[in-house]
Amino acid sequence: MLVLLLGACSMVRLAYNQLPQVAYWWLDGYVDFTDAQTVQVRADIAHLHQWHRKAELPRLADALEQSAQSMAADITPEQACVWMGFLRNRMQAVMEQAEPAVVALVASLSPAQIQHLQAKYQRNNDSYRKDWLERSPAEQKTKLADRTLSEVEAIYGRLDDTSRALLRQLVADSVYSPALVYQERRRRQVDMLSTLNQIQADKPPLPEVRNRMHALYERNLVSPDAAYRAYEQTLWRQTCDGLSRVHAGTTPAHREAAARRLRAYERDLRDLVAS
Repeated sequence: MLVLLLGACSMVRLAYNQLPQVAYWWLDGYVDFTDAQTVQVRADIAHLHQWHRKAELPRLADALEQSAQSMAADITPEQACVWMGFLRNRMQAVMEQAEPAVVALVASLSPAQIQHLQAKYQRNNDSYRKDWLERSPAEQKTKLADRTLSEVEAIYGRLDDTSRALLRQLVADSVYSPALVYQERRRRQVDMLSTLNQIQADKPPLPEVRNRMHALYERNLVSPDAAYRAYEQTLWRQTCDGLSRVHAGTTPAHREAAARRLRAYERDLRDLVAS
């Protein structure tokens, strides 16, 4: 179940060991680091990666072990929500650990780098609109169903026609809205750019930079838009229920296949911790 929530868990061996390099190039695509920033950012990423290997991988491996053991039985929506909450908490832990490095980097950004970030946002938004918003509602549902089915079958193996039909119906009934997602991502982008520009203009001391960035993080975690918060809560409940129902429809062979995959991921993570 945890691997399903991780999107079939790409954090295995070679991929995990390459994360520092991948993370650096991904961030550089948004900010376009100076030479001095490059040295510091690479060091910060390496430190965060080392911390994650020691502190977080054992937690994830334990969760995978528990998930593998639970595959044979049905999973209630409440249990699914517990796993989803666990993953969200682990993501938050990474953000909290990275906060000092983020604050120092933000304090060093130039107006040109903030403009570079704005241009990157625009390109990403253009791509999102093309991928999602330019499709009809029916096409959006088909795209989401295909993606979800691929992720589920990466764990359970190929589902039978009944389970596939159930999953597609769950997606069809879902409140998931690419338009609302786009609206919220644009709100977050505007908030980010406004915060960064104000920090760059004011040049406050680092404690104040931290306060402003922490407030920004909290607004990303819990949207100030009440309508979006209600949408998120409904989608969360539907996802928990959907995971439970899809699992309930799987055969013993599917569940055993899922357990084997989870144990393989667990071994990979424990090997990474040991290395």
